[in-house]
Amino acid sequence: MLTAGAAGRTLEQILALVNAKDEKSLRKAAKLASEANTVAEGKDVCTLANSVWLNSDLLEFYNKKTIKTLQKTYKADVFIGEMGSPELTAAVQKWLNEATGGKLQNEVSGVKFTKGTALALCSAIHLKANWESEFSEAQTCKRDFHGELKTAKVDTMFQQLRTRFYSSKTFKALVMELSCGASACFFLPHKTSSVDEVLAGDELFEVLFKPESSWETVDAKVYLPKFEARAKFDLTEVLLSLGVADAFDKDQANFRNFAILPEEAKLYLGQVEHAAMFEVKEEGVEGAAYTGQIAYIGCLPPAPARPIVFRLDRPFLYAVQGADKALLFAGAVRNLE
Repeated sequence: MLTAGAAGRTLEQILALVNAKDEKSLRKAAKLASEANTVAEGKDVCTLANSVWLNSDLLEFYNKKTIKTLQKTYKADVFIGEMGSPELTAAVQKWLNEATGGKLQNEVSGVKFTKGTALALCSAIHLKANWESEFSEAQTCKRDFHGELKTAKVDTMFQQLRTRFYSSKTFKALVMELSCGASACFFLPHKTSSVDEVLAGDELFEVLFKPESSWETVDAKVYLPKFEARAKFDLTEVLLSLGVADAFDKDQANFRNFAILPEEAKLYLGQVEHAAMFEVKEEGVEGAAYTGQIAYIGCLPPAPARPIVFRLDRPFLYAVQGADKALLFAGAVRNLE
């Protein structure tokens, strides 16, 4: 969505980040991804949602064509309100909670806009799906999990199933199918390797996109710990390290396609926040996440006001107050020479 409002080098850097040659191909890919991953069948749920939050004081400056693009291409809900107000804060928190199935309420409670917010973009996903082959609770028991800091006994599920398996130099991988058509892939580093080494290499991501024929079909005894993971963090430094620099620079950011502001006003990306949770249990998995991008305005133009004429061309009064509102001077001008 951010590319819809970006231009020049700012746009180039964002497109490079997501490996897209241009906006047209990116929008096509986004549309296909949304259609392919939207599921609402029985207990299976996979929803992707987007929203745009506009500052009511800046309505005359927004590019209506860009807003329509966000609505049409990215199916974005559009909200207008007073930035920093309790009403808009409640509205964005409600939207995020609904879009993530209420699974990130603690994280969402900290989301708010300030008066300097020009606009905000929010994206969210909620996934809830059963395993194609469910684990039996009767097979779940305490087993050792050897963590990096200590060994602990945790609830560990078990089942035997036929599935896809892959082994590389640093890890082995196993796929478990989900009832909604998705799949979960688990990567286990070899004893001579580590999670950090696997992440540092390219093969993990290459394996994810290998054709099924590249995988081996196996009958696997699977021991999988039940777990819930959640995190919330600022993506600003991550994006900067990946080459998206101009967007965060007040002087270099080019978001002219979002709004045509007065010359002294600068629109720039001030914050990108991400929160996610993922839970694994006997019947299946559930995950939720949101990303919020907040654009600030360097010099907020004053709200439009009714024009008047105030001409002191006849007798008038005056008063001067101090910092504590005490009356310091007062008088009347009756005649001038």
